[in-house]
Amino acid sequence: MFLFENLLKMIDVLWSFGFQLLFIMAIYLIPVFISYFRKLRKRTSLTVTSIFLGWTFIAWVACIVWAIVGETENKQIAEHNA
Repeated sequence: MFLFENLLKMIDVLWSFGFQLLFIMAIYLIPVFISYFRKLRKRTSLTVTSIFLGWTFIAWVACIVWAIVGETENKQIAEHNA
């Protein structure tokens, strides 16, 4: 009985840790999600920057700004056709 209770506690801790890790990773990758959703022209550069430097708050905020105001592929095509 003691072993079963410990096993349940361990599963509970791991389950909670997994959800926390998913939540943190989702927040950490918000700039990447925004850049792919907006079809940013330099989304690969933003992804690499966000993954390697996003752990610093300043770089993470810079990536968010870059993802929001960056040039999209559609805008580049429209300017080229004009």
